[in-house]
Amino acid sequence: MLTASHNPIQWNGIKFLTAEGCAPQGDLAEKILGVFKSGEFELVPVEKLGSLSSDDTTHDYHVSVVKGIVDVDKIRSKKFKVVL
Repeated sequence: MLTASHNPIQWNGIKFLTAEGCAPQGDLAEKILGVFKSGEFELVPVEKLGSLSSDDTTHDYHVSVVKGIVDVDKIRSKKFKVVL
């Protein structure tokens, strides 16, 4: 995953994620680190990295997962005031 913010393009970053969307653990993380340390890879300009894709279902999915974990009724009963 490429990350970006308000910073110039050269400060964007790369995060490695598994197919499940989690940070690689154990042997896989060591393998990735080994490739980086070996220097046996080729850098390319950001403009040549590939295609862009988007998924407009992720927000609803995330909210449904969170609601499945937290006790929504218990939180609602506390009558918290939230300001955004």
